[in-house]
Amino acid sequence: FSLRTVRPKGYALPSDGPVGQALARLGCRLERPAHIHFRISAPGFQRLTTHIFDRDDPAIGNDALFGVRPALLGEFRPVPGGYALDVEFVLAPEAAP
Repeated sequence: FSLRTVRPKGYALPSDGPVGQALARLGCRLERPAHIHFRISAPGFQRLTTHIFDRDDPAIGNDALFGVRPALLGEFRPVPGGYALDVEFVLAPEAAP
């Protein structure tokens, strides 16, 4: 399947709440690298909730929530009119009752 969206941008986490204050005390940067969330489901398979990070985001090595993994890095390729991201998702079968 395909979908159309905007290329994501990174963002700062709020610094005035308990999470932001705790991360600041630990010396962590309060930023998230650019990413797109996905929630995928199909009959007979377990639902998958994940995200794909823009591997070229300058904050890719400083995710405040430590969510970046090599398997979650994607390349946004320039194409006429924007960018394309090719991703293959594999759903696990539902467990037998």
